[in-house]
Formats: sequence, structure tokens, C-alpha cells
Amino acid sequence: MRLIPLLPLFFCLSVLATPHDPATDTLDADRHPAYEASEPVLERHFLADGAFVDINLQQVKLREGRLVAGKRDGLLVEYFPDGAVRAQKHYRNGRKEGEWRWWYPNGQLKLVGHWQGVEGQHPDAGATEESEASAQSQFVVEAVWNAEGEALTMDGEGVYESRFPSGQVKILGRYRQGLRDGEWSYFDEAGTVVYREVYDVGTFKVGWRILDGMSIRYTEVRTEAQPPKSWPEYWASRPGAATKLPLPEILVTLAPDGRLSWLDTSNEAVAEKTRNGWQQWLAQAPSWLPATVRGKPVATVLTLSDLESQTRDAP
Repeated sequence: MRLIPLLPLFFCLSVLATPHDPATDTLDADRHPAYEASEPVLERHFLADGAFVDINLQQVKLREGRLVAGKRDGLLVEYFPDGAVRAQKHYRNGRKEGEWRWWYPNGQLKLVGHWQGVEGQHPDAGATEESEASAQSQFVVEAVWNAEGEALTMDGEGVYESRFPSGQVKILGRYRQGLRDGEWSYFDEAGTVVYREVYDVGTFKVGWRILDGMSIRYTEVRTEAQPPKSWPEYWASRPGAATKLPLPEILVTLAPDGRLSWLDTSNEAVAEKTRNGWQQWLAQAPSWLPATVRGKPVATVLTLSDLESQTRDAP
């Protein structure tokens, strides 16, 4: 599924993302094992020279960088709410490259690593914003420190540890040759294991989601949403299909229960009649198989073009 298309210069786009769930938010948007939460709502401001700044609805800057032909290019800087630098990431024509760095809120360097080309591999074998662009790369960790400055991993060998403000461990795992290896465990604030995963020098093997004393096994960190077999037929009944009207630029939410609905932040310029027609059509649509993260169904934001593309891919 492709990304939501970018809007023209000087335009702001509000996107409602998946609600934060501490149990599953163990990887950031770029699939790195950092535990920080994503902002649930943001606005993107495009500048005249191709630069952009993302802010939340409280007008706090989250990140800034550049886009060339709609793709990230150059340095991307992410920030903590107080303005301190959270991460620095490098891109070229949408591809992740070079050295990436993360910091703790206190300014202590947290992790340093770099991207390297590997035939057919990608961290965690999961879908990402740039999964296609990074399909031939993987992230290799060089060094990790705790918030007090103690080295946990050096030269790609050692442990990764992340903690809640209370001091309780969030994530615990090991690196070998700069890649995840062996068992990685994820905890809630009470110290209970909520996820366990096994890696073999960077290759994800298997994981378990621990829920109410039961283990739910998964063999992929992320899975894409899948349409029902009846989707091509139902798509043919969409508003405007008979007259071959162009698809309006609206956003659709695919909920964890598989139901489709009009996203409230969709284009307000869409005519009310068109809006009502699509809202009713989406409400009556057959249920999809939702996307999952670590075995848990999650919400997905799609465009109508995404839904159309699935008429060709439906099983």
C-alpha cells in the first residue's frame, strides 16, 4: 500500500495515526528498536525550498527535513517536546543511508548505528514507510548507552535496554555483529512480559504475544491488511463507478475490527453529497482482515486509491 500523497506547498495536512499502545509501540516509524511513542496527530508544513516541518496540534515541533520529488532527502532531525534533539537520520532519494543517532531526553547519546546494503533483507522483515526503498538495507548497531552514560553495546556486541521513567525495564535484548540476536523481551510497567521474540543475527524467527496468561504466536512482526474475496465486486458498486467519476482525495480508516470508515480529518472541500455517499458505502463494506503488529490487530489509514489497488490483489 502506498503512502498518503503529499499536498501542495504551504498546505497543512492533519493525519490521525494509530492510537498509542505502549505494549506494541516498541519500534519507531522507521522500524528501529526505540520505544518512544508516535505523536497521534500532526500537521505537516511545506516550505518553499522543499523543506518541511512536522508539528503536533499543540504547535510543538516534532521533526524537520527535506523532500525531493516527494521523498525524504538529506538530514531528518527529530525533537523531544522541549526542543532537544531526539534523533538524526540521513536519507538519499527516499533511501535510508549513513549514520543514524538517537539521544535520551537528558542529552545523553543513546544509540549509534548505520545502514548497509544486504541482498533481500530488512530489519524485522516488516512493512515501513520506506519499506520498498530500504528493501536492500539493514540497520547495524554500533554502540548503545544507558541514560547514565554507561556503555551497553560496543562494536556491535552487547545488550539493548530501555526503561520506563519508574526504572522498570521496557525492552531487553542482545546484539551480535550489530544485529538482534537471541531472545528479546518486552515488559509492561508492572514488569510482566507482554512480548517475546527470537532472532538469529538480525533475522526474525518467531514471537509470542502474552495476553491474559495465553501466548499468541506470530511469525511476522507486521502484516498488511487484506481485503475479503468479495472486495472487487463490492468496489464496483462504489459511488460514481457507473459514470466513471474520478476518486475524491479522502482518507479512510481501517479499524482493528476490520471495518472501513471515513476519516474525520479527510478533505473538507469534498462536496456534502459526495461525502455522504462515500460514508454510507464505507459503512456497508465487507470486513477486511486488519493489519497486525506483533500479532495484535491495529488501525490503518488508507486512500481510495489504496482500496482500488486491492481489487487487483484480492485473493
